[in-house]
Amino acid sequence: MRCGEDSIYLKFTKLTNQFLIKMVIDYLKENKYFRYDVLKNIPNISPYELNTILTALGWEQSEFDVNGWQQDTWYTYLHKNYYFKLIMFYSGYYRKIELYRSDINDK
Repeated sequence: MRCGEDSIYLKFTKLTNQFLIKMVIDYLKENKYFRYDVLKNIPNISPYELNTILTALGWEQSEFDVNGWQQDTWYTYLHKNYYFKLIMFYSGYYRKIELYRSDINDK
């Protein structure tokens, strides 16, 4: 049965999602031009949940940008142990979430 915030299913799902995102970030260290389609691999995750995972992994949100009509948003994160920025792109219109990296000096 899957009910309540403390259910084993929800705890397992959160840990699994956090592990997958950590693996993606490690892969992005070596692969600058890789864009990870989050919803293809973690179908029921929301931008809020992804933000929670990134925060738990030590990433701090530093910037936020939005494009009106397509409901596109870009969240930029920094981490003291990484030499690149992590970008979470979310499109509400197309229902897409991507993670990719950007160099610190890139705008």
